[in-house]
Amino acid sequence: MTEGSTGEVAGNVPRQDKVAPLRPGSALGKRSERALHEATLFPQQNPFPVLRIRSDGMLLYANDASNTLLTAWQCRVGRMVPSDVHRPIAQALATGDLGEIELACGSTLYSFSIAPIRKEGYANLYGRDVTANKQAAEELQRAHERLQVQTRKLRHNEQWLRAALEGGRMGLWEWNVEDDSCFWDERVYELIGAGRWTEATGNTFFEHVQPADRERLRTRMRQALTTAGDFEAEFRIVGPDERTVWLASRGKVIRDEEGRGVRVLGVLYDVTQRKGMEAKLRRLNDQLAEEVRAQTEELASTVRRLQEEVARRRLAEDNLQERSRLLEGFFRHTITPLAFMDRDFNFVQVNDAYAKVDDKEPEDFVGQNHFALYPDAENQAIFEEVVRTRGPYRALAKPFVYTEHPERGVSYWNWQLTPLLDDAGQVRFLVLNLQDVTERQEAMRELEKRTSQLQRLTAELSEAEDRERRRLAELLHDDLQQLLVGSKLRLNILARKIKETPELCEIVDEATDLIAESIQKSRGLSHELSPPVLHHGGLVEVLQWLVEQVRATCGLNVRLRAGAGVDLPSQTLKTFLYKAVREMLFNVVKHANVRQATIVVQQRDRSIRLAVSDKGRGFDPKRLDGASQDAFGLFTIRERVQFLGGSLTVHSVPGRGSRFILTIPLSVPGDAAVRPVSAPILSAVTVPTARQSMNRLAPTHRFRILLVDDHKVMRDGLAALLEEESDIEVVGQAGNGRDAITLTARLKPDVVIMDVVMPIIDGEEATRQIKTRWPHVRVIALSMLEEDATRERMLKAGVECFLSKAGPSEVIAAAIRRSS
Repeated sequence: MTEGSTGEVAGNVPRQDKVAPLRPGSALGKRSERALHEATLFPQQNPFPVLRIRSDGMLLYANDASNTLLTAWQCRVGRMVPSDVHRPIAQALATGDLGEIELACGSTLYSFSIAPIRKEGYANLYGRDVTANKQAAEELQRAHERLQVQTRKLRHNEQWLRAALEGGRMGLWEWNVEDDSCFWDERVYELIGAGRWTEATGNTFFEHVQPADRERLRTRMRQALTTAGDFEAEFRIVGPDERTVWLASRGKVIRDEEGRGVRVLGVLYDVTQRKGMEAKLRRLNDQLAEEVRAQTEELASTVRRLQEEVARRRLAEDNLQERSRLLEGFFRHTITPLAFMDRDFNFVQVNDAYAKVDDKEPEDFVGQNHFALYPDAENQAIFEEVVRTRGPYRALAKPFVYTEHPERGVSYWNWQLTPLLDDAGQVRFLVLNLQDVTERQEAMRELEKRTSQLQRLTAELSEAEDRERRRLAELLHDDLQQLLVGSKLRLNILARKIKETPELCEIVDEATDLIAESIQKSRGLSHELSPPVLHHGGLVEVLQWLVEQVRATCGLNVRLRAGAGVDLPSQTLKTFLYKAVREMLFNVVKHANVRQATIVVQQRDRSIRLAVSDKGRGFDPKRLDGASQDAFGLFTIRERVQFLGGSLTVHSVPGRGSRFILTIPLSVPGDAAVRPVSAPILSAVTVPTARQSMNRLAPTHRFRILLVDDHKVMRDGLAALLEEESDIEVVGQAGNGRDAITLTARLKPDVVIMDVVMPIIDGEEATRQIKTRWPHVRVIALSMLEEDATRERMLKAGVECFLSKAGPSEVIAAAIRRSS
């Protein structure tokens, strides 16, 4: 379009896409100035639009290349350009800065450089076609967006692949064949048991494979590289914990143009569990095959047996009628009373023996109800229970009285009621069989009566033996030992009077030693016959004393374990148990060849259970049945304990020790508990004579002594001994614990010398009462008994010290003085 051309406004209004000011000196400004200079030389011949627009928007000039654009604007020279074009021109003229504007004309896009000529009040616009550039930029943008989408998909796929690998516990690996370099992820290092510092190469990988699988795996890899297939293998490695691990690997071979494998990408995962399951499945398949074979053989055998069974049944059917006749004959003529009833207890059939019991004929019972003939509510309830539960019931020695014949008295019967079931499992018939045990029951009662008599006689025999032993022991203790102790005390007095005569002193010392030895032998014999603890202590105390005696005399260490509340009130049984345990312990000493044993005693219901065990040589328990010389003691114990209603069980294996279990009842018929002590010795209460008091010089302080002993010889000898002491005065004597309490109240002594075993009230109880009522009174125990249990009881009751009568006489005076 020339400077003077005009045109109609038509088409689309030009649009402004972008306006950017061009600053002088900038790279963009320099290019625009150069383009402007070239365009001013040849504006008319410029193939791109060249325009000049005044500041108010009027078009002043347009070259021919601008015609298409002006047509689209519906504008011509001398007319106003569209406002969208005018605004950026006005802005450039206002600032004086170069600018750019993009204008669209149909499908063509122009980019105009704005050159403001402020002095003239217009601006020149030099355009160029940038359609292709714009399309390229847009295509580049779309390509960029597609690239971003693909990148996101790739990242998503990578995340998915990583999750799949981790979920499947797989490791990812890559092998470059040419340089043997590898890439392993963390899971691969973990699966093959290699440290993260290990160099990842193909050879390193093969070194972790078990030698037995290594060459096979290399061959498989070579095949995958040289053939068209991919890599796939299963192999074993040895883990860090020396455990064999099965791994599986799958790989894709990447090939060059010649088809040779150059890289392999693959995964690695643990198939140990699967291998184990496959092995187990193979075993199960083998077992199943074996079972199928066995079942097949069994089925064939079953078919053969069925065929044989059919043949046997045919033969049985031929003999059934004959057997039925035989059974009928057996039922009618057997000596056992039998009755056949329906489920309502009506007699269907009875045999001759059943009818004979009630003096009737078998036909008399048919159709009759059992409880109409023999009413009994208890038995009827039992019959109904058998029908309900469909289980048999058996009664033993059940009494029965004939209602119609009471004169027959009471008879006793064993009977059994057995239900017969139909195909549905319901009771159809009942079979009742009887056995008359009246005579047997009477014999059992007679046997029980005689057994009770035997137990009583056994107890009386044991009691008589114990009574005689105790009588002899008391004779030794109460007479001989007291006389010996009295004699020893007298000799001690004599020794003091003749101490100036060495020859007589020597004779007296020898006599004193002989008496002391006699006292020891007498005490030993007394304890062997009847230990005092047996009559004054409980069962556990008796066993404890026996344990100490066996340890001291035989060197056998015995561990005693007693249950809570164990006691045996029967003196007879307690004595028997003491003897039995002593015999069993002596048996351990003589035959077991060990130095240790154990006693366990427990009380159960109405019996005492005692077990003696050792880990010695053991023996054959059958030897007890023959009552051999070595086992005679145990044989005697077994017989006696059976007579007493108990038992002796022996468990022993040669070389593995023995265990004797003794069980006896807490009492036996006719047995009394602890029997009362024999009649007391007459007590004597005396006070010192005036002559005895005058013969001594009065000391500064004299100890007032009360002597308590049930033997007068002992009291007199002790009084005579103490009279020789100038600071000791015997103010009274008592023969039993009751008199000791009375004299203590009346005489107020400083010291009471107390015997232990005395009539009426013994020394333990007397000491306890004296210390309770007169705490300042000192009590010294003096006894022939030296057992630890006796000593502990007296000390617990309150005595100051416990002395032996057989000890040196000087100890008594020293103890009196120490007690103050």
